[in-house]
Amino acid sequence: MAVVPQNRDAVRRGLRLVGALAVLVALLTSCAKPITLAVFRGDLPYGREGKSADGLVISRGQTVMLTALAKDVYGRPTWTNPTWRATVPDVVGLTGAQGAKVGLLGLKRGETDLIVQVGAAQCVVRRVRVR
Repeated sequence: MAVVPQNRDAVRRGLRLVGALAVLVALLTSCAKPITLAVFRGDLPYGREGKSADGLVISRGQTVMLTALAKDVYGRPTWTNPTWRATVPDVVGLTGAQGAKVGLLGLKRGETDLIVQVGAAQCVVRRVRVR
């Protein structure tokens, strides 16, 4: 079936509209801000905030629970599966290095930072000390 001249213009307008919509969607999704992360002391329920884990002091052999909370661009809690690591891994041990909740075990005297990450979002828990 041949396209008649008046239908060609309609097809071109339709293609331009589809192209413009594709560009608009690409712009909107590329402007989305990444999630934010925070880490709190304790085994907290989903979406609950608590005392910051910064400056945490534990004893050798002691285990404490930490909970990571992620929020979307609107400040609403969002499910994530972060990874955890210590900058000085022989000071503390992590029970389960992935997930919203981990146990932190004091292994030997010293100080470390914890890095919690989901994609490009990262939270650094500063100065975790084992005495």
